[in-house]
Amino acid sequence: MKEVLKFDIKANGGLSAVPYLCQFFSAIFAGQFADFLRSRQILSTTLTRKSFQTFAFAGAGGCLIGTGFCDCEHRTLAVTLLSLAVMFTGFGRAGYVVNHVDFAPKYAGVLFGITNTIATIPGMTAPLLAGYLTPNNTPEEWRNVFYVCAGFDAFGILIFCIFGSGEMQDWARDEDFEADIQVGTTDNDETKTTSLEDEHVETTIDSTTQNINYGFEEQKENTNL
Repeated sequence: MKEVLKFDIKANGGLSAVPYLCQFFSAIFAGQFADFLRSRQILSTTLTRKSFQTFAFAGAGGCLIGTGFCDCEHRTLAVTLLSLAVMFTGFGRAGYVVNHVDFAPKYAGVLFGITNTIATIPGMTAPLLAGYLTPNNTPEEWRNVFYVCAGFDAFGILIFCIFGSGEMQDWARDEDFEADIQVGTTDNDETKTTSLEDEHVETTIDSTTQNINYGFEEQKENTNL
């Protein structure tokens, strides 16, 4: 903003915070909207994750390319596009960020730690690459930087759409853990079995009254006494 758009350094600080403020609100909205789509079974978990991630990367890449064609005469447009680009990345919170919980909930913390550690590598190399591509800080040089960013977005869309999944993976299931729990059953009670897929727990529950009437009968006997 200072070198190309010629913003005052005092104004630069406030304007630099605008994109991340937009990302904050978009991330909250994305999470709520994704859960709405899944709870109403409008989209499957896999399709929800891929849709939101594609929307995030495609929107961010498009806005970055547009920003590269803005000069100091269109500073307002440049700031708007940059803000929108970062705002679009907020939709990724309903995409790859939470996807670890979908396919391996038991190992989600470890997996997120591994993937997020790897994700810090571009954060360290990006400033070096940007400095290499912009020795004179001209708009044309920064345009190439935005092209590279958009290229990584396109590559991310391709990889995630091919390999991404919202279904629990077989290797993430804990098949060794099984338990049978019986609640208030008698020989004459009609029962049903509920299976919890994640932990393979079979719970036998009285499907009639679960002996609720027993409490009322006991209370009645005490009153008669």
